[in-house]
This record gives sequence, structure tokens and C-alpha cells, in this order.
Amino acid sequence: MKWWWLSYSGDAGFRGLVILEAANFLEACAEARRLKISPGGSVRGLELEVVPDVALLKSYSGRCLSQVEADELSLKMAEAEQ
Repeated sequence: MKWWWLSYSGDAGFRGLVILEAANFLEACAEARRLKISPGGSVRGLELEVVPDVALLKSYSGRCLSQVEADELSLKMAEAEQ
């Protein structure tokens, strides 16, 4: 399983960020819908090839993150990479 960063947007901009584990992008999108954490709209996915802190990702996974939470996670991941 791989970690996926799914960013959702709509006409008004950012709709949410979902972090989860899945085999590929399509399965990640399906899992977000199955868990009812997909905010809908257009989705872009990024496979996280390097995960500096799995515990950090797990603490943000399984829910739809707000813009503030997404920015917070981005900062924490950048710090973990250093």
C-alpha cells in the first residue's frame, strides 16, 4: 500500500484534503468515497513516495482536512524531512 495525498477543489477553490493508504490513485479515490470523507469536486492525487513520519500521516488520515489543517500538515512534513 502507498500513501496518497488527495486534494479536492471546486469552482470556489479548495474543498479539502484527504490522506490515506491505497494501492493506486483510483483505489484511493474510491476509498475516500467509501469512507464518506471525499468532499467532491475535482481531485488531484499525489503518491507520497517518501514518508518521513508515518505516525504524522496516520494522525491526519481518515478524514477530510480543512485548508488550515492541510497547511499545518505540509509544514510538519517539511520539518520531518529535514
